[in-house]
Amino acid sequence: MSHRLRIGRGPLQPFHGRMHALVGQISQGREIHHHGILPCLRQPTLVVAGDDDPLIPLINAKLMRLLIPKAQLHVYHGGHLGLLTEAAELAPVVDGFLGAP
Repeated sequence: MSHRLRIGRGPLQPFHGRMHALVGQISQGREIHHHGILPCLRQPTLVVAGDDDPLIPLINAKLMRLLIPKAQLHVYHGGHLGLLTEAAELAPVVDGFLGAP
């Protein structure tokens, strides 16, 4: 099944265009330089990262925390699949974030 990202018209069109380009780069396995788009995010954002992730270094999460205006960072002890391997620890963190005003 093929999924296509639709780009709408209106005030968010430039943002949608950037997101479409980002999705295209990810799907092609390219290195992503997302620092330009992160400051544009307006939503509260929870960045979750493991302190022993062999695929994505913790510094990436720390940079995301600095670049996204309303971000908070939660670092857990573990690797890349923390939402699976550390679910008991991380579920309350995510629930608390989603339930926050």
